[in-house]
Amino acid sequence: MFLRPCSSSSSSSNSSSSSSSSSKGSSSSKGSRNKRRNRSNDTTRKIAATAATAAAATAAGRAQQPQQQPQQQQQQVQQHKVQQQVQQQQQQQQQQHVQHHHHHHQQQQVQQQVQQQQQQQLQQQPSP
Repeated sequence: MFLRPCSSSSSSSNSSSSSSSSSKGSSSSKGSRNKRRNRSNDTTRKIAATAATAAAATAAGRAQQPQQQPQQQQQQVQQHKVQQQVQQQQQQQQQQHVQHHHHHHQQQQVQQQVQQQQQQQLQQQPSP
């Protein structure tokens, strides 16, 4: 008769200890969740600050750009013209070399040269 109450009391003490440990677990998990939330908030703030700085820098860059753009465009046009002239000279040299070896192709190559020069003149005209 004495054994039964002992066993029942021991089981009740076990259940109480397990319930206390489970409550500890939940409180610690809440703490880690809060830490994670705080960390993500910090990260969001940092990203927002970086984006704001970048936007300000971009706006400042845009303010300076209108002055720089015409110069850049002029340089690009000049570089393009130089490249076209070099290409034209190379093509003429190649064609003269071919003409030297094949006289009967001469007429055809002169026409090609004229067409290429006309195309390049059209390309060199400044766009409105």
